[in-house]
Amino acid sequence: MKSEILKFVLIGIGAVTLDFLSYIIYLNIVTISIAKGASFITGSILSYFGNKFWTFNQQSKSYREVLRFYLLYFSSLVVNVSTNSFLLELVSNYILPFVIATFLSVSINFLGMKFWVYKQ
Repeated sequence: MKSEILKFVLIGIGAVTLDFLSYIIYLNIVTISIAKGASFITGSILSYFGNKFWTFNQQSKSYREVLRFYLLYFSSLVVNVSTNSFLLELVSNYILPFVIATFLSVSINFLGMKFWVYKQ
């Protein structure tokens, strides 16, 4: 489990970095909520493949697994975007809402992947 957490964190750092950089780029193109949603999805693609093959060492090809992953990510996307939007109403800084929204969705994602998507 410690190894999975470490790998999940490393993949997560990459996914969140991609999420954040995408968010900054998308902010110049679309509304805040669309930018946050699109950047979250961009990061989720890295997360899916990195966690499937490295963190949880799943080599199987399963449409059910992909469906579960994206149902989980859709749920955490709703939490992420809602939290980010709510907190932006309270503070004028984009960073704090991003960090809090990301922390919540990361927690949901690890537990969901460990015990539902990639359960062994």
